[in-house]
Amino acid sequence: MQNNLEIDLVYKATWLDANDLTSRWSLSNHRLVSRIAQSNCMIASNLIYHVNKSVKSMVNWLLIPLIATLLTLWPSISSGLERLQADPGDTLLNLYLMEHVFQHVSNGQLLHPEGFWSPEFFWPIKNTLAWSDHLLGPSLIYGIIRITLDPFRTYFVWLSCTLILNYVAIRVALKKISPETMPTWLSMAALLTSFSPAIIVQLGHPQLLSLFLVGPVLTLSHRLLTKTPDQFTASDWLKLGSWLLANGFFNIYVFVYTCYGAMICAALHIYRRIKTKDSQIQLGRNFLLQALILIIIIGMNIVIYIPYLQTIQTFGKRSLDAILNNLPTPASWLYGASD
Repeated sequence: MQNNLEIDLVYKATWLDANDLTSRWSLSNHRLVSRIAQSNCMIASNLIYHVNKSVKSMVNWLLIPLIATLLTLWPSISSGLERLQADPGDTLLNLYLMEHVFQHVSNGQLLHPEGFWSPEFFWPIKNTLAWSDHLLGPSLIYGIIRITLDPFRTYFVWLSCTLILNYVAIRVALKKISPETMPTWLSMAALLTSFSPAIIVQLGHPQLLSLFLVGPVLTLSHRLLTKTPDQFTASDWLKLGSWLLANGFFNIYVFVYTCYGAMICAALHIYRRIKTKDSQIQLGRNFLLQALILIIIIGMNIVIYIPYLQTIQTFGKRSLDAILNNLPTPASWLYGASD
């Protein structure tokens, strides 16, 4: 009798332990499933967030300028690229000069600059390319595209890339200048700036359209005005000089205009230094590298613009009045240039 009671108690205890183990296993399994579900929800949420962020970035950085470019160049697109915008004179001249640069380099004549400065359709007059824009900077982009396309389609793609790069450069500069501004406002400001009538009218003078190197100049000029004088280092000055001269590699007029703006900002910066009696300038980061870059760009510009100085022997020196009359007046920015 006692043995049966003991066996019964052991059986019940074992049954209770089994039930308790099953209950605990079910609870553990439920928690595991719950954690897996939460983890999957977090992964899905992060994925949706990153997808939305990628889509918004694509819209702000690519889709907006692409649509604006298509609308701007619609006359050319709708004609099947039979019509190049806008003025037949400057448009075809730019196309010829960029094709001349491409042919000169692709034919292995890079070490023979005399052929570069004397395009064939100006024969027999020498160094006639120095009478106009050399278009070396734009020809870099043109040449890459030209490897796979014919000259006319290459010109159209180059023009499209230039307009898009202008937008991207301005937006990058605005984002650095005002990092807290909403992306939508940055895109709107970049769109209104890079596709403004004052810019799009230069489709008839495409040599003036390569403005994407102005962005870094805007960023550094903003730092000149907003940072304390001691925060603008010697490296920053060298970097500003490099970007200004790099614009000269693309177009001399753009170089002059950017110099105007940078000189005004530099003058205000120097005035602040004098006012605060802050004459110390720190070297800053990568000083030697920035100095080397500036020296290289100066050397490139000297080599490029020596032929321009040699044209003085053909045309003679211009009077100061003739030079001043060609400079833009403040009113021309609002009302256009006067005849």
